[in-house]
Amino acid sequence: PKIIQQERHHHIHVEEIVDVVVEQRVEEIVHVPVVQQQEQIVQNPVEIEVEVPRPQVIERTIEVPKIQIEEKIIKVPKVTQTIVDTTVQNMVQTIEIVRPKIVQK
Repeated sequence: PKIIQQERHHHIHVEEIVDVVVEQRVEEIVHVPVVQQQEQIVQNPVEIEVEVPRPQVIERTIEVPKIQIEEKIIKVPKVTQTIVDTTVQNMVQTIEIVRPKIVQK
């Protein structure tokens, strides 16, 4: 047996740590403000010509009857005591009456 020397390739396992960018999704709750409509009254002063009626004084003459007091003197005769005395003595008066009929059913 003959010994021949040969070159040998040595394989060495090397561990290499490499940072790889991985896309990540992050969920976040966001509050969206609600739009509220508000009505606002804006006063816009405007000049308007308006005819205002003037008060008119109306005079009326009304005739009112005048009250007059009249005095009259009336003579009333004076009544003295009058006495009427009537007496009724044993008076008999006959009255005629129709006798009712009794009907039986």
